[in-house]
Amino acid sequence: MSDIHIKGPWYVRYCDDESHMCMTAIWSSPVPEVNCDQYEDRDYADAVAIVYHQCYPFVNPDGVEAAEARANLISAAPDLLQALARMELAFRAVLRGKPVRDADEVIAEATSAIAKAQGHDHE
Repeated sequence: MSDIHIKGPWYVRYCDDESHMCMTAIWSSPVPEVNCDQYEDRDYADAVAIVYHQCYPFVNPDGVEAAEARANLISAAPDLLQALARMELAFRAVLRGKPVRDADEVIAEATSAIAKAQGHDHE
């Protein structure tokens, strides 16, 4: 597996503008505001992914909730990868009969990453 990816953490940003094009974007840098308006004027150098949930004239009433769920899962990817890598090392140690000294930290990191993916953690 290649280790080439945009390093985390990633952040969720909601964007609406007057052209009825609404989106949820995932950024690799902290965003100063959770909601922004005219996203055409934004710099996309730090954009990781964009999830559209409304595009006039096609308006999906469930689109915002579904887009938010997808954005949360995408933005949690670096955290999930890091937590899984730590859990793999801990599991390998257990299989070799070695103690896992930081087991509570490993579990807490995994729990936090899962919560972020489920939308329970917003930075």
